[in-house]
Amino acid sequence: MKSDTQELVLGEALLNAWGDRYFAEINGTTFRDQSASQTYDERFLADGFSTHSLYIICGTDSGLFPKYLNSRPLPEGSTFLFIERPEVVELLPQLAPEIEDVEAIRVTTLDDFAHLAANRDIDHFFYRRALFLVPSFGVIHNPHPACADLAWKAQQAIDRLSLNLGVQLNNRFFFLTILQNLAENRTHVRALEGVFAGRTAVVLGAGPSLDEFLPWVKRHRECVDVLAVSRTSRRLLQDGVEPDFVFSIDPQAISFDVGKEMLCFGPQTVLVNNTHACPQLVGQWPWRNLYWGTRLPWEPSADGSPGNTVTHLAVWTAVLMGYSKIVLIGVDLCFSQEGHTHAKGSGERDAGPNLLRGAVEIETNAGRRAETDYQMAQGIEEMGRLAEGALRRNVPIINVAPTAARIPNVKHAELTDIHFEGQAETAVTLVHRILSDEKSVEREKYYRITLQELEKTRRALRRIQTWAQSGLEQIRKAFQEENHHLFRKHNQKIDAIENRIRRAYPHLRNALIQLQAGDFTQVLRPNRDIWERKEIEEASKLIFNGYLRSADDLTDHLREAEARISSRLEEEKTQDIDLRILLTQWQRDRQPGRARIWRHRGGDLSSGVPASVLDQLNTLDQEFEASLAQERRVLPGLDLGGVRRRAAAMLDRVDREGLRRVLAGLKEHSGPKAEALRHLVAGYASESTGAREDALEHYSHVSAAGMPQAREDAVRRMAVINLQARRVESALAALQELTVLCPSTRPEYARVLKLAGRVQDAIEQYTRHLSERPGDAAVMLQLGDLYRDLGAAEPARMAYEYVLALVPDDTVALRRLEDIRQEGAVP
Repeated sequence: MKSDTQELVLGEALLNAWGDRYFAEINGTTFRDQSASQTYDERFLADGFSTHSLYIICGTDSGLFPKYLNSRPLPEGSTFLFIERPEVVELLPQLAPEIEDVEAIRVTTLDDFAHLAANRDIDHFFYRRALFLVPSFGVIHNPHPACADLAWKAQQAIDRLSLNLGVQLNNRFFFLTILQNLAENRTHVRALEGVFAGRTAVVLGAGPSLDEFLPWVKRHRECVDVLAVSRTSRRLLQDGVEPDFVFSIDPQAISFDVGKEMLCFGPQTVLVNNTHACPQLVGQWPWRNLYWGTRLPWEPSADGSPGNTVTHLAVWTAVLMGYSKIVLIGVDLCFSQEGHTHAKGSGERDAGPNLLRGAVEIETNAGRRAETDYQMAQGIEEMGRLAEGALRRNVPIINVAPTAARIPNVKHAELTDIHFEGQAETAVTLVHRILSDEKSVEREKYYRITLQELEKTRRALRRIQTWAQSGLEQIRKAFQEENHHLFRKHNQKIDAIENRIRRAYPHLRNALIQLQAGDFTQVLRPNRDIWERKEIEEASKLIFNGYLRSADDLTDHLREAEARISSRLEEEKTQDIDLRILLTQWQRDRQPGRARIWRHRGGDLSSGVPASVLDQLNTLDQEFEASLAQERRVLPGLDLGGVRRRAAAMLDRVDREGLRRVLAGLKEHSGPKAEALRHLVAGYASESTGAREDALEHYSHVSAAGMPQAREDAVRRMAVINLQARRVESALAALQELTVLCPSTRPEYARVLKLAGRVQDAIEQYTRHLSERPGDAAVMLQLGDLYRDLGAAEPARMAYEYVLALVPDDTVALRRLEDIRQEGAVP
């Protein structure tokens, strides 16, 4: 992740009428007209905070947020972890000294967040769904780019920390999806291990570079084998390219939405799917398929992990099958310069470029800098690991896209440098020669063996439930027992029962824990080394009751799997077929395409089929066609306000390349907001290169009607540039407009008026500001200094005394007042 370089320069702290001290650079006017206590009460008092939870809070609101929490009764077992900028953390001993020794409230910088979060057992809170992200008011309102920068980086850090935890939390979903696909996962991909030696594989990912290089694939289609991820299917069909292998890995329903066009490929395409791939894709695939992963979800996988994306699976498969050369196309693993992550024809591309992008900068094959997010950054590392394994087999992996991320152990080469031999037979011919066509009798044998395995598992579950009941009985006896010796005896029996389950069915036990993670994670008590007797009793009951509930749950899902496999046996019949069984199962699974598969395999509708059943089959056909024709869901558009804040942060750190990328992406957005933002960012880009006159021209075209906040930013920059060029009148004109857009800037306008010699106008602006914000001690001090410079000792004295009434220990006001008295200007 990029280092936290965005600078936050804090002025003097403001003091409101309720004694709350805060920085305008962080909180703007949030606490000007209302106390911090009342402001937080309005936000949090109704719903409150939960017990035994972890709250990660971005920003401390100048220390007011943790002070507020400390003034209220904290919920039992909860922790509040603040992420704050180093400049503010250094001041916290002065801003909020009372929180220093409060164990439940901790403040950390972004750099130290991961370490402190680990010490706070963040995984326990995450698994129990007791982890909450809360923005401070400073982050919500973002008066300064540095606050937005912190919020963005903190979110990325939390996303990265949660990524692996989220995968573990979703284990139940993956587990049950494997059961749904059990009937289709018949042949492991290792059946083709090493058989494609001497051939060239082209792996097609869905990255933006696919657009550039797909024509090359079409020209050389007869000389290479094409391995494509499922989400490229729509584009490939449009371009008349049918792959030899198509890959699917994700279980979510969105996988069907983005990859459903693969179901239109012909029999020359082989599906390679993870066992937990989307059932609507796997169950409706009409041709040969091969699986990777764990066939039975309670058994450990012997395959290991090829990586975190379907593209990794495609590359791993190409290596496994023995290809002598692997060419990557559309495997970019980073944002394009415009902000795209996917090729044309995808929902992500239709939504427009993502100008907020990721928190990681990488180098492309062409040597330029590009951005990526944490998941793609992890993908780069994992692809490098796969490429290293391929090199050990003397298999080079080549990425032809200069805009793609540079991946360790992956060579970048021009298309003209890639040579390959002609192929004597097609990939599908070779597949069928090795595996032969799958016969009905082979499928029937697989289904019957699988049914036996499921019945065996149900018997094991009944044993576990019997032992769990016995464990609960021993718990009842133990914790009713006052005799210490007998209590220990019962406890030993409890431990023996748990160990029996652990030893007899280790993998099935782990599966039960995954299925009912909510029950078992209740046992976890973060930051507790000593347990009370009652807590031990409750935890023991939770464990054994968890086994009982999880075993019941799994038994129900096993029965569903058995019903599905039995319906597959019914599909294989040549006579006395009960079509109602098939129709019921297909409809329950939302797989109308199974009717097409059944007819393709020889399903007989020649005679004796009731008209009502024929109507249902026709309806299924129509539903299937409609699902393929349905428009893809529209992804949400870009938050241009977030782009504005990030562009300002880039200007502050003179990130010329980043501004250029944002500007390139904005050119693909339309509308008044985008136009205003384009002019603003173009001004930033010009200013970062020293072309200030060009910047002024761009800023002048930023429309307040299009985006008021962008106009405010532009006018602010116009004032700065004109002041630096000593064009005072032009700067004053900009500052005058700025006071209309942002009234809190009147003191800044007044200071420049004073420098320009327009003293009365400066006094008027100071006075107007103070009439609106009488608690602004810092501005009153400035007004006092102005009066003193004019020789108006009495108004100066009144101003300094006003400051001291607000802030009795203000050393500057005390010194100024003493200086006036020593000068004899006032008594």
